[in-house]
Amino acid sequence: MKGPAFKGPAFDHGLRRTEYTLFLAATLLGAAGAFSDTLWLLGIGAWALIAADLIDMIHQPLKARAARVRRGRCGGRLCVRQGRSR
Repeated sequence: MKGPAFKGPAFDHGLRRTEYTLFLAATLLGAAGAFSDTLWLLGIGAWALIAADLIDMIHQPLKARAARVRRGRCGGRLCVRQGRSR
């Protein structure tokens, strides 16, 4: 069995696609809600935008931490690149 499915380029691509889909849905629903003057469409669009922003805020720091570990700046943890503790 392989490692967890929450790593790698396929997971990053899936998250990015989900994020862009939510941004598109927020834009379309917000515009439709503003055009038709219905608050429930505006509300769904706002929640889609909030969900996309949360994915972006959570995913970006994880990618930055993974890059630091790959460069060997692990901050007291076992460094993957050098194979020794700092």
